[in-house]
Amino acid sequence: MKVELLKSGQTFKNYKELCLELGMEIKKSTNSKNAQYKELARYCDYSKVGHQITINEVFSEQKPKIDNRKNNNSVYRGLVEFLVCDYLAQYEGNICPSRNELMLRIGMINVNYGFCSQNVAKLSAYFESTKKRTMDEKLIYDFYNKNNGNFKGIVESALDSLMDKRVIRYSKVRKVHLNNEYLNRVADPEEEYIIDDTEKEVLIELGYESMFLVRQSKDWLKFKTKVSNLLSERTHIKYYYNAYNIRVSDKYIEDERDKLLELLLDDSRREQLKSELNETIINRIIEKAQKRHEKEINGTWGTSKNKMSAMRRGENYVSDFELLSAELIQKDVACFRDSVEKVKLKGDLLEEFTDEELFQMFG
Repeated sequence: MKVELLKSGQTFKNYKELCLELGMEIKKSTNSKNAQYKELARYCDYSKVGHQITINEVFSEQKPKIDNRKNNNSVYRGLVEFLVCDYLAQYEGNICPSRNELMLRIGMINVNYGFCSQNVAKLSAYFESTKKRTMDEKLIYDFYNKNNGNFKGIVESALDSLMDKRVIRYSKVRKVHLNNEYLNRVADPEEEYIIDDTEKEVLIELGYESMFLVRQSKDWLKFKTKVSNLLSERTHIKYYYNAYNIRVSDKYIEDERDKLLELLLDDSRREQLKSELNETIINRIIEKAQKRHEKEINGTWGTSKNKMSAMRRGENYVSDFELLSAELIQKDVACFRDSVEKVKLKGDLLEEFTDEELFQMFG
């Protein structure tokens, strides 16, 4: 688009003339034309009467490009990258946080999110006793299954982008906590082999073919607990979890170190950006829940046999997602993990682990 040719008061008799004058390709589909009009709106204010297009005002500065494609995380990436850089600038050397820990530090979730994801039945009972509101366990699983995949994409897209810029270098690692050690550390090759072998054994026992399938199922908590118990019996490993090993100051990024340090924010600005990211996350969660609800109601997805379909058609589906977002995502919400933990359920499997151990295990 030859935007330098745009002038206030300019008139084009139709779309074809607009394209010819500004050197744009003449499109046939409505979506492609709308994309061109959207791009035009970054440079000027225009109006359409019939086929005629009039340029009302040419902007002195172009407006930023907004990408609204489905499953695109660009709405978060700038904030996430910036807050991750600020977080890293406060430390020397390597840091190795779990995903939940990293998300908590930059304001994507609150302190209740990770723990409650592994205590869905208790969380459901907690809502019924405190909020006087029935919260189906399947709905809570739906909330976590939808968000966990999205959150992983958001975090890793930001980390990949920062690594591409050589601001950081990171790798995915597995960390272990041994019964006879105080600190968690990265697993060695032999420990990695033992963990993989034990996970495969429990996958077979529970009837699942892959980690992906069990992770999306109601048996995820049972799977993690069985694996941890077997490892405790056979090794010194009490629990393990996945983490990001992020290198902040080595030969790969030392040229960028000064830029990274310049990003160190004062407390008020840091909290302001965290709040902005947190609000964006919540708005997107509710927006997507509303779209799923409408698609089920309107039959856009056809006659689905998915067990979640009836639940997503329920009149409280969106409002339940709003409540879960307020309790598990919204920044600065008071910690209520102790209250959830006190809920007694038959066959409780996790009483031997502390809150901190649970947070790391399932991070």
